[in-house]
Amino acid sequence: IAYRTANALERPSYSVVRQLGGGVELRRYSPYLIAETSVRADSMREASGKGFREVAGYVFGKNRPATKMAMTAPVRMSSDPRGGVP
Repeated sequence: IAYRTANALERPSYSVVRQLGGGVELRRYSPYLIAETSVRADSMREASGKGFREVAGYVFGKNRPATKMAMTAPVRMSSDPRGGVP
């Protein structure tokens, strides 16, 4: 079910510039927007939940000028070993 849901999400459009072999593609992406945030938390699980909620709020219109954006894939999360200092 999760696989089908993830595959149904909108993705940035691109064209394949060249096939490099081994399943690797060189791609040219059309311009797109990225929403990101940094959070501090005691665990990756807590941080991913807080961060996702923050970004989702922004994407769904909790921003200025209250504009909704398309929710797209992928959603990327990472940990900073220095303690998440931006």
